[in-house]
Amino acid sequence: MTITVNYTQALRSQFFDITQIGTSKDDLLANSRHHEDALLFLDGGTVVALLPWGEGCKYLHNENDYIDYRGKLIIPGFIDTHLHYPQTEMVGAYGEQLLEWLHTYTFPVESQYKDRSYAAKMSAFFFSQLLSNGTTTALVFGTVHPQSVDVLFSAAEHLSMRIIAGKVMCA
Repeated sequence: MTITVNYTQALRSQFFDITQIGTSKDDLLANSRHHEDALLFLDGGTVVALLPWGEGCKYLHNENDYIDYRGKLIIPGFIDTHLHYPQTEMVGAYGEQLLEWLHTYTFPVESQYKDRSYAAKMSAFFFSQLLSNGTTTALVFGTVHPQSVDVLFSAAEHLSMRIIAGKVMCA
């Protein structure tokens, strides 16, 4: 019997992942998997298989049909559960008492998001920063400007990123 792996792209590298959800640190250790040299097969961005090199190389269309990332470690994307998209450009702003900080830094910056093109530019920057640091899924707090959240969703959809966000109510 011949088995085939249908894929559009293959990556050769070192991989680390967690095979299932656990409820304790012992579960985490038991469910952790590390491959020193393996092939990750993808089909249109969907993982088809992750196999040790010795097994996976049999499924390549030809012997050089993979992108070689040996010497690198590939891990699943990170999930960030608390991000404020309109505060992207003010990360590291001087710390003060909360109300003073909001009035001095946050609200003036956030008011710029009423401009759709500005919000679109910042959405693109926001997602480029997330992806460059390995974050592929996020819970995102938006602004009181509905158009800024619309462009946030559009940017996420364009990148096939998963976000949980909503439109913030105006008072």
